[in-house]
Amino acid sequence: MKAPTPVSAYLHSATMVKAGIYLLARFFPILSGTELWSYTLMGVGGFTMLYSAIHSLFRTDLKSILAYSTISALGILVFLLGVGSKEAVIAASVFILVHALYKATLFLVTGIVDHETHTRDITKLAGLRKVLGPVALAAGLAALSSAGLPSTFGFIGKDLIYEATLHAEKNWILILTIIAVATNICLVAAGFMAGFKPFFGPLHQEYAKVHLPYKSMWITPLILAILGLIFGLVPSLAGNFINYQAANSIFGGDTEMHLAIWHGFNTVFGFKFGDIGCRNIPLHGQ
Repeated sequence: MKAPTPVSAYLHSATMVKAGIYLLARFFPILSGTELWSYTLMGVGGFTMLYSAIHSLFRTDLKSILAYSTISALGILVFLLGVGSKEAVIAASVFILVHALYKATLFLVTGIVDHETHTRDITKLAGLRKVLGPVALAAGLAALSSAGLPSTFGFIGKDLIYEATLHAEKNWILILTIIAVATNICLVAAGFMAGFKPFFGPLHQEYAKVHLPYKSMWITPLILAILGLIFGLVPSLAGNFINYQAANSIFGGDTEMHLAIWHGFNTVFGFKFGDIGCRNIPLHGQ
């Protein structure tokens, strides 16, 4: 929690913490299909994603919430590589970009909030949308993507994760899907804690004089948040030019990726709206 927030955005959302994921992905064509590889990654990844997602709900520091949800996201990626199917590889390649966009946005927003209010404690923050409008917009879009609402890139990513668990080995479908759904329920709540809680409700009097920082501080997270919306509305942009090549490289063959915004009313659609519907988990300070 000691790194400057822009550094945290780089570390937690994009590159450094995913170095281990990259290594696992490069070994995937060689080791996938072996029981030791699959069961180890599914076990470690499944435990990490659920345990960390639950822990994120008990944090009140914005950076701490985001850090624990990042650990959970890394667990999801390890979990998917352990599942090892074509659907799981596609889901992993897409979720890397999904997570990078919304998590970098939320970390940069946290930095702005900390810079202007001198606190990251969500029990003390409320109503900041009235004085930090564009920042609130960026945070809201990122939170919606992390929750997987329709028209966001997170919606596509969550769709693919459930596709992966529902197409896993028959004996594992139920337990893997339960872990994925439970994790996403917690991450929906964590995303709303970080992306909405500081900006809604009555503005505390002590923050009435807060103002927008330099444009260079808030334009970047807003761009990232808007990209999450653009890729959600036109997923083929990311799928054809970014994720397709990554998935093929991990899988060691053609994954035939065809990202689409809508696949009809099905089991996956039900799961996604089931965990979004649990967003009313009590948040700190409410």
